[in-house]
Amino acid sequence: MRRGSASEEFTLTFEDEEPDGASGPAEREPGRSGASRRRGSLPLITPWLAGALALVIVGVLIAPPVPVPPGWGLVANLSEAPRLAWVRDVPMSAAGSEFRLLPERVAVVADQQILGIDRETGADRWTVSANGPRCTDDGARLLCVSGVGQSTEILLIDPRTGAVGVAGLPGVASAITDGDAIVTISLTPDEYLVSRYAGAATALAGRQGSGVAPAGRADPPADVPGWATQPTWTVGLEPGIGEWQPAIAVFGSEVFVSVARETDGPSGSAMVQGQGHVLDSTTGALVEDLSRAEPGWLGARWLVARDPDGVLVYSPDRDPIPLAPGQEYLQIDDDPRSAVAIRSLETTRPTGAFGPTELVATDAASGAQLWSRPDEWVMARVDGIVVATNGPGIVGVEEHTGAELWSLSPEAGFVPTFADGQVLAGFAGTGESLVGIDVRTGDLAWELRTNGNTIPLALDGDRYYTLSQSGGPTLSAWDVG
Repeated sequence: MRRGSASEEFTLTFEDEEPDGASGPAEREPGRSGASRRRGSLPLITPWLAGALALVIVGVLIAPPVPVPPGWGLVANLSEAPRLAWVRDVPMSAAGSEFRLLPERVAVVADQQILGIDRETGADRWTVSANGPRCTDDGARLLCVSGVGQSTEILLIDPRTGAVGVAGLPGVASAITDGDAIVTISLTPDEYLVSRYAGAATALAGRQGSGVAPAGRADPPADVPGWATQPTWTVGLEPGIGEWQPAIAVFGSEVFVSVARETDGPSGSAMVQGQGHVLDSTTGALVEDLSRAEPGWLGARWLVARDPDGVLVYSPDRDPIPLAPGQEYLQIDDDPRSAVAIRSLETTRPTGAFGPTELVATDAASGAQLWSRPDEWVMARVDGIVVATNGPGIVGVEEHTGAELWSLSPEAGFVPTFADGQVLAGFAGTGESLVGIDVRTGDLAWELRTNGNTIPLALDGDRYYTLSQSGGPTLSAWDVG
């Protein structure tokens, strides 16, 4: 695996560059806003982009609390390319599964097992067998549901040692810890049942290291303890679309449940949207029904529309952050409280079909439109510059005026991953290059060759994790800054 300076497989060329040996700065190229200065090219993005973005949106990886920057998707220094710390193979079935950051470990959740990998070295530390595990964590403990129907088990795993506390809990689809309790979801054709079991996490922790092991494929399920038959409360919710699994999270004293349901889209046609409910974790009382509850994104953030606050970003490491009316959640944003709200609007055609996307900026306080740009949608905001794409190409736009500062030609392809306040890093082409682009100029700051078809997983302080799907899947850790 190579890394470092630009290679011939990834070369930016600019129309206004002086030939070798020429002196003096290049003359600015006129643009639609009078400020366009550079044009270049990046490799064409492929269907890999859809998979990468889907993995990011689903939010399969949850990180423990880290020092909180002003926004999100940020690191301290990207003046140089990230450095490879380690790379290792992971099970083939892990390519589309879950990866979770826990104390000292990366947990890799595959079809029939859960692996505990040393975060520092990439070495194996433990393996737990499980049947189609579905896992959550609270930053310190890993809780997994194994099996289906009457053979379903709950596994509480110590991330450092791999010690397992296991108990039978028939019919549960997913579960999460809540202090000393466990909150579960069971799916029936008529309703989703959300239940809280007081003391269950403590009871499972007491079974860790007791010699009770999770059942393998041919083993009988674990016993059903007394607490599993006596939930503190159970609430029935309207079911969602069958192929979309509900998600659950605990923030403070509230339980959030996200359910995929069919709603009317902008044109009146049906669309699937994450709706949800907020329950009091102590009593199970319904606090609020949510028109929008979208789990995921890197860092375990949930987007939740609540009255009267509007859309808020919930994270395990900070208080909820309200988004201004008209502000779209951006995966990379160093100023989420900016006075300028940025969003992408999908227009509709007279036939009712979805049309091109328009990039719109409004005053966050008044809602007055400041500017708009057709056929573009936003990807990131860094140092007062909005980075947007028009399909394969990307542009840098001044946040307050909408003036185009630079653009990369229509051959470009780019999936942003993180930034440091000046350099925006992202995967180019088919995910075989991680590149850094100076958001002020559009210049290539550095380029790093990866292992091909690489998907971003998580940013954890100065450590970044990726999954490569080229050949056998590999998990890599990179040091940033």
